[in-house]
Amino acid sequence: MTRARILKVARTEFGQNGYSGTTTKAIAEGADLTIGALYYYFPTKHDLFLTVYKDVFENVTEKFETATDGVDGLAAKICAIMDVVVQMNVDDPSLATFASVAPIEIHRHEGLAAQTRRESRALHRLFEKMIASAPEELAPDTTPEDVVTLLMAMMAGLSQMGATASRATHRQAADAFKKLLHGHLLEGTGVRS
Repeated sequence: MTRARILKVARTEFGQNGYSGTTTKAIAEGADLTIGALYYYFPTKHDLFLTVYKDVFENVTEKFETATDGVDGLAAKICAIMDVVVQMNVDDPSLATFASVAPIEIHRHEGLAAQTRRESRALHRLFEKMIASAPEELAPDTTPEDVVTLLMAMMAGLSQMGATASRATHRQAADAFKKLLHGHLLEGTGVRS
C-alpha cells in the first residue's frame, strides 16, 4: 500500500516537474512519509524514477495487449488501443502526464535511457506483432516500420494531449484517428503526397 502510494505521488511529481524539478522531499510529503521512510523503499530519486517508468510502461503495454487480444484486424486493434488510452486518461491522468515527460527525461539524464530500454522497446514490439498479424491490411507502398513509427508518434501525441488538454479534447483526437483509420475522416481519395 505504501509503495503504491509513493509511486502514484512520484508519477505525478515527475510528470509535472520533470526529473530535475522533482525532489524526494516533495514525494515524501505527498506520500505522507518522512524522507527516511521514502529512502527505505527507494534509496535514490534515480531508483524511484526507474521504478515509476517501468511500472507505467509495463502497465500500459499490458493493457494494450489485453485490449487487442482476440481482436481481428489491424485497424480494429489500433481502435481498441485508442479506447484504452482514453480510458486510462480518465482513470488516472498522471499516467499521461508522466508518459509525455518520461521519454524526454530519460534522454536528458545519463544512465536512464540504458536502464529503461526494455520497457521502451516493449510497446514498439507490441505494434510490430500487431502489424505482423495482418500484413495484408497494409497498402503496397507502406512498410511495417512506417506504421510502427506512426503509432509511436500517435501514442506520444495522445500522451501529451492527455497531459495538457481536456478529457473531451483527448477523446475527440482519439476518435478522429479511429475515423481516419476507417477512411471516414477525409472526403475524396485523390490526395497523395
